[in-house]
Amino acid sequence: MENKNYYIHPFVRITFLLCAFTGSILCDNVLIVFAFYLTIIVPLFFLQNKIFTHLKFLLLGVVPIFLSFILLNIIVLQSKSGGWEYIFERVLRLTVYASIFQIVLTIPANDLFNTFKKWGLKGESLVTVISAFAVWSEITNRADKIVTARLSKGYVKRRNIFSMAMQFPYTLNPLIIGVIRTAVERADSWHNKNILNLIDNYIGTENKYNLILNTVIVIISISYLCVILFLVLTKYNFAL
Repeated sequence: MENKNYYIHPFVRITFLLCAFTGSILCDNVLIVFAFYLTIIVPLFFLQNKIFTHLKFLLLGVVPIFLSFILLNIIVLQSKSGGWEYIFERVLRLTVYASIFQIVLTIPANDLFNTFKKWGLKGESLVTVISAFAVWSEITNRADKIVTARLSKGYVKRRNIFSMAMQFPYTLNPLIIGVIRTAVERADSWHNKNILNLIDNYIGTENKYNLILNTVIVIISISYLCVILFLVLTKYNFAL
């Protein structure tokens, strides 16, 4: 469950995205970027109770990319000098960049409307974005039901991340059919209810944002960007 004490304000999310992403791109020292990931980004996943979601992302997203880079280094570059440093740096940077976006877009279900409304979305664009988040949640739930059904029939011996990843080819066909059918039904239902008019008049639920947490995130984000800019400008002046 989401902890209401740890809601991140929509404008704080944007501030964190701009400062953290810009600073990480400008920083040429991958150790500083990785330290920011360990000391700031990972604790934020813990605060939002999404650390296991992040671990799944690392296992199913980062690990395959890392293995692909290793094969590229062995086959194409033939393990030349500097190849391994290139691999580790690129993988670490991709991990940090993706984690920043994951933090920003990890929004509690009852805060989706307020967040996107404060971001300036309205009308069809607001409905489209909320629908996209609803579809992703539906995909996750439906895939879990399919794997559970296969588990009960004995097709899956153990329920873990690896076995669920191996079930992907078997879940793809019923998953796509089910999601498309539900999306069509949802679109018809929203059209009959005149959802665009309803959503314009909907006020939404006012959630309490933790002032201390959000203030600390803003201060850390801006400080991180300022430090990186200082290092970049200092290095540029020395180069001149």
